Amino acid sequence: MAYRRGEDNAGCRQEFLLDAYNTKCLDNYNVPSYFPSAIEVKGVIEKEGSFGIQKLNTFEIAWDAGFTTIEHTINNNNEKHKSGKYVSDYIRAVMEPILVKQFGETIIDELFNRFAHKVNESMANEKGNYVNLVISLTKN
Repeated sequence: MAYRRGEDNAGCRQEFLLDAYNTKCLDNYNVPSYFPSAIEVKGVIEKEGSFGIQKLNTFEIAWDAGFTTIEHTINNNNEKHKSGKYVSDYIRAVMEPILVKQFGETIIDELFNRFAHKVNESMANEKGNYVNLVISLTKN
């Protein structure tokens, strides 16, 4: 389960995609997503009352986990570009069918090339991480 670190860290990966395409075409595009904090999830589970929380752990995974190479760690620009493309490709695997239905196939390659560039820019300033939440529950 993906979630956000704290109450005020609600960053959205879709923002990169939206910024990469003409905003006039996005008037009808809306994919709501919400990433609750661990505290919010715990509160909802406890309030609902059907389950008891045995364990609640969080962990972070880098956006480009599994990609990192020796060349990447010494800041090789080509490897940085490949890292952004790597991130873009796995976001594309999820988002492409939705985007094709909304906008057609003609913009998809350019959209995700721009998205890869945006990811590169973002990762140059701050290492991107997915924050995950793992919960073990027992039925009350």
